[in-house]
Amino acid sequence: MRQTDMMDPFAIMQRTFPASQAFNVAARQNATSFWSVQQKLLECMEEFAEGWFERRHDGARSALAAASEMAKAETPFDAMREYQKWAVGSFERVVQDGIACQKQWMEYGRLAVQPIAQAAENTAEASSEATQRQHSRARAA
Repeated sequence: MRQTDMMDPFAIMQRTFPASQAFNVAARQNATSFWSVQQKLLECMEEFAEGWFERRHDGARSALAAASEMAKAETPFDAMREYQKWAVGSFERVVQDGIACQKQWMEYGRLAVQPIAQAAENTAEASSEATQRQHSRARAA
């Protein structure tokens, strides 16, 4: 053993806590679960952003059309009617933004709880197996 190994915290931890198969399996499952949730979150964010930009483009197109129609209007009443059409469409887009946002938060919540629920299932299965082994040992004795 070299002198530097005695002072290296990582080497000390490796000697103190040797790797186990159970740890390796759990670490692999946790890493896989974590990164798959990250991928799903990114996909959700991308879907939300694409929808938001599409609604903003629709808003800009409808504002341009409304401005054009208002400029052509023969009476203030006609101009106000065109403005009202645009305003209703704008409000509808804001409502769609809210619905899309709510949908995304629900999905984020589902994704956040999924690893916890999966861990609880794995723990319950492991506990059940341990209990069965104890009962088997008790019967054998």
